[in-house]
Amino acid sequence: MMINTIKHKNTHSNWFVILDMLITMISYFVAYFLINLLNKEYFTFSSEYVIMFILIVPTWLFLLHTSNLIQRPGTRTQVSMFFNLLYFSFAGLSLMFYYKHLLNLTNFSHFFIFSFTIVHLFSLYLFRIVTHRVFKYFRANRGNTSNVIIYADEKSAAFIDDMMKHKEWGFRILMIISDSIFISEKYRYSIRIYPDESKIRNILDHAV
Repeated sequence: MMINTIKHKNTHSNWFVILDMLITMISYFVAYFLINLLNKEYFTFSSEYVIMFILIVPTWLFLLHTSNLIQRPGTRTQVSMFFNLLYFSFAGLSLMFYYKHLLNLTNFSHFFIFSFTIVHLFSLYLFRIVTHRVFKYFRANRGNTSNVIIYADEKSAAFIDDMMKHKEWGFRILMIISDSIFISEKYRYSIRIYPDESKIRNILDHAV
């Protein structure tokens, strides 16, 4: 089975990058504020904290791209999002320790690294949950929806049913191309059905 997207999604990846980086920077200072409450004399915002801050911005940007976390929430579950972020945070934690010892940042606190990692993890997770629910709401109400053409056989019925049921996935079935009598009988009153030998260009011209 193959799906061709007629209307491509506006992925909003650039906005996710900007917002994720903003969350990262805010989390950095929130983490410092929290540990500074414990001991103001010990946790001094020295040049080492500035150096680490400058390092993590491009590092986190790279990690966000390589982990595909900047993609718009789709059908992923909240559990899968959390574990993706957990893996991402562990990678960031390891790199911060690496930077600390590589550059001999002796006054940069290990406790701050753990504090920042926890604050950052839950901040990003909360942001993902909010955006996931927002996109789910708009998709369910026919907002930000992509039209698709499905090449189907008898085995495709369950998938088609799921796509029709879960409007929050963001897809609307424009038509089905199939020679299956079963598919034709089941969906002919709700979706346009075309035989396999139909010319796709003519179909699209007629549909659009």
